[in-house]
Amino acid sequence: MKYIIWGSGIRGQRVLHLLGRERVDAFIDLDGDKAGKQCEGVMIYDAEIVGEKFKDCIYVITPWGYEEEIIKFLRNRGINRYIKMGDLQGNITKDNFLKGYTWDIPRDKCALYGIDLYNILLYEYLKKNVVKDVFLIPGEEAMVELIEIISEEYSVISKENVPSGIKIIVPSVQYKKLSGDFDNVECLTSILKRGMPVYNEELSKFKDIHRGKRCFIVATGPSLRIEDLEKLEENKEITFSMNRIYNLFVKTKWRPDYYVIQDYKAIEDLSDEIANLNLPYKFVSYRPESYWNNPIAKESSIRFKLISEKYKEEMPNFSSNIARGIFEGYTVTYACLQIAVYMGFKEIYLIGVDFNYSADVYSDQNHFPGYQSKNKPVRLNEVRPDLVALAYQKARLYGEKHGTKIYNATRGGKLEIFPRAEFDSLF
Repeated sequence: MKYIIWGSGIRGQRVLHLLGRERVDAFIDLDGDKAGKQCEGVMIYDAEIVGEKFKDCIYVITPWGYEEEIIKFLRNRGINRYIKMGDLQGNITKDNFLKGYTWDIPRDKCALYGIDLYNILLYEYLKKNVVKDVFLIPGEEAMVELIEIISEEYSVISKENVPSGIKIIVPSVQYKKLSGDFDNVECLTSILKRGMPVYNEELSKFKDIHRGKRCFIVATGPSLRIEDLEKLEENKEITFSMNRIYNLFVKTKWRPDYYVIQDYKAIEDLSDEIANLNLPYKFVSYRPESYWNNPIAKESSIRFKLISEKYKEEMPNFSSNIARGIFEGYTVTYACLQIAVYMGFKEIYLIGVDFNYSADVYSDQNHFPGYQSKNKPVRLNEVRPDLVALAYQKARLYGEKHGTKIYNATRGGKLEIFPRAEFDSLF
C-alpha cells in the first residue's frame, strides 16, 4: 500500500519517518514554490495534479486545522482515499513507537475504532507484538473506496459486525460518544497511561517531598506585582514559576524554587538563557533535543517528557507520576500543577493567572511589562483559552480527589474555575 503525504512541512516530514520512505510515493503541497523539488528524497508536487496521478494511493492529510478544506478539495476531484493523522503523540517515532509500554488488554483479539494514520500504525504494532487478531472498525466518515483499499491489507469489520465481548479501543475525543454503542469500549489514552514506562527516574525523588505544605505558582500575567514576589520571599514560601519570569529578577530578590518550561519554540529561542539560570531546580521538556546537547543545560536541568494529546470537549489527562510524563494542557501552568500535586502539596495558590487573553499573542494584555524583550523576541503559540479551561477543570477535580486544594489568588483576572483567595490575607 502506497501513500501520498499532503503537506511537506514538519508534520508531513514526521509522517514520512513514521511510514518509511518505501511506503511514500510523493508529497503534495499548496506552496507552488516547492513543486518540483524534493523533501528528504521524495518529490513534491503541486496540488493541481491531484486526480491525474497516484490514483491508487492513500492521501495522508497533515496540515493541522485545514483538514476539512483539504478533504473538500480531494472529494471535488473524485479522491475518496484519504486519512487524517489521528491523535499521534509528539514523542512517537518509527524507531520508538510505544517502546517500553505494557498493554493491559486481552491478548487474543481487539479492535481499533476509526481509520487514520495512528490507528494503522497501532494496528501494525499490536498485531506484531501484542495481540493475535486485530481489527479496524471504520468510522462514520470513512468512504467506501478507502475501506476497500484498506481491507486489502488489514482486517476490517463493520460496526454492526463487531464480535461480542471484543475490546474496542477508541480515540479520547470519541470515547464519550461511542461508549454507549459497544459493550466493551475503552479510551486509548487510558490504556497508554496505565502502561506508560518511566521516562526519567530522577523525577521520582520528588514524590511527596512537600506533603502537607502549601506552595504558590507564579504565572506571568499582567497582574503580577513585584511587591507580591517580595512578600513570597519575605515569608519563605515555596514557589514555582515559568518561561520568562527571570526578566523580573533585576527588580526583586525573590527566586522560584522550581522553574518549569515546556514550549518547544520558547526552549529553542531561550536555550542559552535557560541553561544559565542559577535556580535550585529547572524542569525542562525533553524537546527540542538541541537544548539537551548543551553540556550546561544537561548539568543544570531536569528533563521531563511532555505528552501532547488532542482534546476538544473531554478534559486532558493529569499525571499521577511525573517520572513517566506530564500531560499537555496548552499552558505551562498545568505542568506546574501536575508537578506540585506529585510533590504532595496540600494547598496550591495561583497568582498572575489572569486568564484574560488577547487574540494577539504578543499583546501586553497577556504578560507582565517587560516579558517580551525587544532585543530578543520569543515566538509564541496561539492562545487556546477553551482548552486551557478544560485543563484547569481537570486539575481542580484531580486535586479534590487526591486531597489537594487549588486556589486562585490572582489580583483580578477572569479565572473562576478555582475558588478565589485574597493574596494579602494569606500572610
